[in-house]
Amino acid sequence: MSMKTDTKKTTENKSKLDRSKKLSSLFAYLDKDESGYLEENEVLILLRNLKGKKADSKKALKALHKMDKNSDGKVESKEFVSFFKKMTAKLDDTDFENKVHIMFKSRRELMLESVFFMFDRDGNGGLDENEFANLVRLNKTYYADPGEILETFIKFDTEGTDRVLDMKEYKNYMLMVMGRLDDNDFFSTIKKMKAAGREAWTRWGK
Repeated sequence: MSMKTDTKKTTENKSKLDRSKKLSSLFAYLDKDESGYLEENEVLILLRNLKGKKADSKKALKALHKMDKNSDGKVESKEFVSFFKKMTAKLDDTDFENKVHIMFKSRRELMLESVFFMFDRDGNGGLDENEFANLVRLNKTYYADPGEILETFIKFDTEGTDRVLDMKEYKNYMLMVMGRLDDNDFFSTIKKMKAAGREAWTRWGK
């Protein structure tokens, strides 16, 4: 084997190693509950980063099945890295970086989105007045009064015609009430909200 071929092979291996590392980091950020694997709701967050409103639970489940090579109903880090390495194999390094950048949102954004999807009970991509009220009441920190909750909903429903808070409007609300928290308080509050949400849906049979 020539030196030229060896150099080329070394470069390719280095590129693959770098990509695996970036994809592993992406997996860790998407794994918001730090369980060591991705479930349907976490895959949905990834698809929404890539496809926006075109992504839905049905497509998330389909994507999960494609990545889930051992058919255990969840995506492990090795499965995730292998899938996306193949999917991005024809991209040059610049295009690969851009693709990962789109998928790689801040941990705060991912956590906020996970709460949004939890309270978007009908899965239509927005929070109606009742879903928003549930989110606020279960938070037990802000706007406990029904009139104040409605007033806040109207304030952040900037489109004003659909009576639904989309992801952007919801994030604006959450930044208003949580934007100044440090990371420890922010993630602690999110954790409590999600725990309260899970308890409520179990109690209400939803």
